[in-house]
Amino acid sequence: MAIGDRFQIIDTQYYLGQGILNIYYYKATAGSAANAQNCVAGWIAGPLPEILAIQDVDMEHNAFTCINLDDPTDFFVDFPTSGNIGTYTGTHPLAAWAAFSFMYHRATRACRNGWKRFAGIDEEVVAGNEIVPGFLSTVNALATALGTTIDGFGNQYIPRIVRKNAVPALSEDFGVTSVSFRGYTTQNTRKPGRGM
Repeated sequence: MAIGDRFQIIDTQYYLGQGILNIYYYKATAGSAANAQNCVAGWIAGPLPEILAIQDVDMEHNAFTCINLDDPTDFFVDFPTSGNIGTYTGTHPLAAWAAFSFMYHRATRACRNGWKRFAGIDEEVVAGNEIVPGFLSTVNALATALGTTIDGFGNQYIPRIVRKNAVPALSEDFGVTSVSFRGYTTQNTRKPGRGM
């Protein structure tokens, strides 16, 4: 539990009868108590409300697990009882494989850009292959939140792109310059019979 430690946040979700995972990486940059519990608290206060704003009320986030990749004794699981349901109240939720796509822009050529895809979207916010203009500010607010430093009780964590290794402590992490919304897409691993 120190400055420079890397954290993995696993967001376990349930949508239309299907389990969904999104995984995020952060690095501690400031604070005297940079640990897994404070990191996930910063994530819940930071990007989570913006994620919920793009997701239909049928989306439920069941657990937030944070693991310190550099300290095997530092981990935390939060089972939320409120503030974990999508807040968009549409009438036509799309299938779990329909998603909004966001790119984590790399700060170096040593790695690829990162990607995040969010399920739980409603047909009313999509017109053909485009997002309806009135909803574009909502997805752009999420892009900003994903690329921003989070604060967990005075401890700062910056978003990272991680190149995984079989031994988590040997995984490499790379800087993120920004996050941008890239459009409406599909996540094939979320189709029936695949994925989690």
